[in-house]
Amino acid sequence: LLRGRPCQGAKLREPEPLKKRLRTLFTDRKNKARFRLVLALHEDGCPLWSAMHGPRVEPDHPSSAIASSLEPASRVCVVCGGVRDVSEEEETAIQHAALELNIPYQSVSFGHTPELTSKCIKALEAADSVGFLAEALKTCESLGWQPTPQSQAGNSRRSPFHVVAVLDVPLMDFVTRPEAANLLVDIFRGSHHSYGKAALSLLDPEGAALTIHNSDMEYILREKGALVGLRGLLRRTRKSGLKQLLAKEHNRFCRKGNGRILALHADESSEPLAISGYSLEQTPASASDTVAVILVFNVTPELADTIKDVCCQAGVFVRAAVGPFSMGLALLSMLHNEGLLAGCILKSAGTLFGEQGTTQKQRSEDVGRLSPLDSEMDCASKGAKLNATDGAPVLHTGRTQEQAKARTTRQRRRGFSGQYKECAVPVQNGTIATIPKADDAGTKQA
Repeated sequence: LLRGRPCQGAKLREPEPLKKRLRTLFTDRKNKARFRLVLALHEDGCPLWSAMHGPRVEPDHPSSAIASSLEPASRVCVVCGGVRDVSEEEETAIQHAALELNIPYQSVSFGHTPELTSKCIKALEAADSVGFLAEALKTCESLGWQPTPQSQAGNSRRSPFHVVAVLDVPLMDFVTRPEAANLLVDIFRGSHHSYGKAALSLLDPEGAALTIHNSDMEYILREKGALVGLRGLLRRTRKSGLKQLLAKEHNRFCRKGNGRILALHADESSEPLAISGYSLEQTPASASDTVAVILVFNVTPELADTIKDVCCQAGVFVRAAVGPFSMGLALLSMLHNEGLLAGCILKSAGTLFGEQGTTQKQRSEDVGRLSPLDSEMDCASKGAKLNATDGAPVLHTGRTQEQAKARTTRQRRRGFSGQYKECAVPVQNGTIATIPKADDAGTKQA
């Protein structure tokens, strides 16, 4: 851009006064308001995920402004600090620009845990795709956009978080890709801090497994340094299966063997993850319960069934959509940091407060072949090809969960993202020459 080369989706402007720049951003060519709602991210704003903190509160007089902002294909402008916070001068200018155009301006928060800017953007995209964003905005309106006192129980009761990535390529190839570095950031890093009780396990088609903990990595925020660190850990690779990986990390975090494994297979072709509707104090999940997320880069029906059988035997299991491939994990990490992900899994599985309490027991009675199933899972994922999108995801702010469910019924199961298509990716000098277009598209859109 600095050299004058065109870049689709991006434009470099000459420096101009802040007021004029905001006017250009907030209006279209007809000088009409481009957005229906402006949201500013603040630590003391209304908790955006308050829809998952408790039962829905219906407002006495629904606001027409928020109702119109949640119409399909309407636009919402989200203001957040990139690396640094938004200055008072900038915030005041944004408020004045919104007021002049009669655009509602509200402050929201992602919770008590500071997060990276890139993670916030990805979480918003994922939340919209599964209907969380619309529900959260409606609930914030019902609360009058007032800050809700946030419980600190999330810090003391944070349960272990274990992500298992089932790869479609050998482990040695995967650790050279940017996707590997992105996984490390989403799982282990927040803003100016690292997450404890977290683990990432990589399982390739040959059954080679590598488990990584926060203490194993030093330069996660630098992609090159993160990939170098990953390659240095390859000497710890061992043969293993999904059952063994889940059990080992659960026993590591919960040495007395207490607690359950709450497993979520993130699959965009499934129905969206349910909203628990209960606060952290009400959710029957303890600090000794391990929350496990299974990410599959190229899933088949046979592989999905195998994962289900193994996880049902290990504990509570649910398969649900949590957003596009490169963004869903950011949302799950945020929900887990707020103590809400376990409740969402239990609600989706129908096990909150005794609902269908015998479901998991009935499932486990049919699973007596776990070791062969792990082998079948390895074989089912052999020969998988890389995936890439042929278009950028479109953010239709306000998609409800009912709309999201209707959309997923038309999708085929093609891995973590239903928009991915099979294609061959050339390899040059032992590294991947191209990466999935979804990441580039998502970045440009953000």
